[in-house]
Amino acid sequence: MNWEAVIWCGVIAIPVLLLWYAVDRAREKRWRRWCEKLIADAKAGTLPETQREDPGNGVISLSEDGFTVRGGPTDVTDVKWSDVEEIRAYKADLFSYDLICWGFGLRGEDALVEVNEEMAGFERLQEAVGARYGVALEDWWSRVAFPAFATNMTVIWSRQGDEA
Repeated sequence: MNWEAVIWCGVIAIPVLLLWYAVDRAREKRWRRWCEKLIADAKAGTLPETQREDPGNGVISLSEDGFTVRGGPTDVTDVKWSDVEEIRAYKADLFSYDLICWGFGLRGEDALVEVNEEMAGFERLQEAVGARYGVALEDWWSRVAFPAFATNMTVIWSRQGDEA
């Protein structure tokens, strides 16, 4: 065995692995600080208007008795607040970034009505759900956001849990 080659591989590999680990930890710390700031801003009501919301990705329109989704997985879907049985938050892995999504389970329906953070009106929907069901960003966001690139399906409101 050529011990000199083994030693040189160790001399090269160990610093590279340590550097890679340090860079990854620093990136995670920056990401967590950004998320903590986002949650603090949300609590203070000082979130800037998102630039991710785009009508080309779908539009969520609120009404007194519910909301309407145009675009997205279905062409047009009307949701009545009285039909909502459960709200789930989760992420879709889009290779280079994650997309925060909500799925609304409706009475008598098997499929979820899906909306996501890139749809126009998503922030207003979050505010309406918060006011109606008491769902706050800090209650669910970090459970869904971390770890990255995992679905992290989380029930953020359930009629059963609300009635218990």
